[in-house]
Amino acid sequence: MFNQQTKSNYYYKKPFYKSKKFYFLLVLLFSFFYFVNWSINRAEEKQNLLSSTTQNQNLQAMIISQSGELEIKTMAGQWQKLSDNYELTQGSSLRTGENSRATVELPDKSQIRLNQNAEITFNSITETDINIAQNSGEIYHRINTTSSAIYQVKNDNVEITALGTAFDILVSGQLTDIYAIEGNVKLKISDDNLIINLKTLEENNFARVNPQLKFEEMIKIQKIMANELLNKEWFLQNLEMDKKLNVDLGIFGDILKLTLTEPKATNWQTDLDVLKIKGETTPTAKIYAMGTELKNDGGQFSGELLLKIGDNKIEIVAEDNDKINKIVLNVKCTKTETAKEEKPSNEINEEAPPTQKSLTISGHYFNQKINLNWQADNFKSTSGYLTILSEAPNVDFPGGDHHLLLSPNENSDVFQNLRSGQTYYFIVCENLQNSCGIKSNEISIKFE
Repeated sequence: MFNQQTKSNYYYKKPFYKSKKFYFLLVLLFSFFYFVNWSINRAEEKQNLLSSTTQNQNLQAMIISQSGELEIKTMAGQWQKLSDNYELTQGSSLRTGENSRATVELPDKSQIRLNQNAEITFNSITETDINIAQNSGEIYHRINTTSSAIYQVKNDNVEITALGTAFDILVSGQLTDIYAIEGNVKLKISDDNLIINLKTLEENNFARVNPQLKFEEMIKIQKIMANELLNKEWFLQNLEMDKKLNVDLGIFGDILKLTLTEPKATNWQTDLDVLKIKGETTPTAKIYAMGTELKNDGGQFSGELLLKIGDNKIEIVAEDNDKINKIVLNVKCTKTETAKEEKPSNEINEEAPPTQKSLTISGHYFNQKINLNWQADNFKSTSGYLTILSEAPNVDFPGGDHHLLLSPNENSDVFQNLRSGQTYYFIVCENLQNSCGIKSNEISIKFE
């Protein structure tokens, strides 16, 4: 009895955490949590794989506007014409003809705007990678600010990567010109995988890239002025398109105020031969319409211009200190000429004289520069124009100095760094391989 009671009082019982049941339960819990974690990771891997597949899937770009001739290269390597709303895929090559332009919208709502005689190939169009070969011509690139894709443009061994949202590229032979309009771009010259030169082009700067030159001259960078770019119709057109998108205008965001209240449209036709112009600008700005100064009454300006029958291209320019802005009107005058008195039936009708071809030049001095504008009537110089300067009247080629403008669409030029106090004489003429064809009137302007 004593032994049985003693054994009961002094019996040793193991704690639960040292028992086999505890270890079994621990293994069971560990297995459960491992399974849950594995299931979550597996689901994430599947999701990432699906997302990666979706992001790398080739998408399509859309031609949303065009003017003139537009062609795409077929699988057989031949070019064929196409129209708006055509869908472009990876590998597609697109080009514009003479006097033609087109806008391509990418899946991320970025835009590629092709000037005349431009050609591109879409190397890649995905959510993460936009890669374009710009083979020739001038193209304005407007990147959507919300896009997550890496946007790159290549021309042989020159690569341009967007760090901002707007830049313009002109490819001509070995030369690649880049204008940084909004934000920066990265410039790289490489040979296969070897980087030869690398620079960042900051906003409000221009770079000329030529891989054939020695290292220090491969990439030349200089400042640009928004007012100088707006002397070119191409940049003016892209500015108007960017305004409609309500995006950051970059270097064009601080341009001089210039608003037309009459007429409100920039492209239209009328049966009148007089155009009334009204608008608003800053009180101190000078306003010119085709070289003629209009009265600025405290920020309100107005004037009348005579139209010729047919197409009229009218430039309205506002200038104030170092700022400039420009609006281009394309007006077609449909007014019919007064019928001539009928001749007796027994008289022989003479043939109508051929339509006369002419060039009209105008210009003015402003901010240490002489700005020239001209209009070609009833012809277009397919080889471009020559603007010629002389210190004496009766100007002829080659003059004291001259500029060669190869585009038939050019209608403006700038001369600067001239001698103060000197009066200069100017003409513009049709370029006939270093000689003049049709010549304009002659004007004289004093360089202050």
